Amino acid sequence: MPGSDWHNHLKEASTEREVIAVCNRFLTVWTFEDLGKLPAACQPKTHVELEDVGPYALKLIAPLGTGDASTAPMLHRMSTFFTKAALRLIQIAAAQAQPVPAEQKSGFRAL
Repeated sequence: MPGSDWHNHLKEASTEREVIAVCNRFLTVWTFEDLGKLPAACQPKTHVELEDVGPYALKLIAPLGTGDASTAPMLHRMSTFFTKAALRLIQIAAAQAQPVPAEQKSGFRAL
């Protein structure tokens, strides 16, 4: 499972809804067996919602470096992906919060 493809999908997502869809597709590539190897606190929900992404990224980061060698790469991939998803959601929210300059609203430019 190439990580960069998933990161590109996150970069291409332009709405919160698209980011959440990418997150849920990302989770479907993991088997129940693989997910079961994660620490109990890091078990994902079957369906991720907008409010889950940031807290889940933090849950995944907390045990980094403390697990066993067999789960460390998986935990790293999961934590990296969900951290990037949380950051993408912040970027999208910030872009939506930007005030629109008056000249763009009216179609006229100030001189």
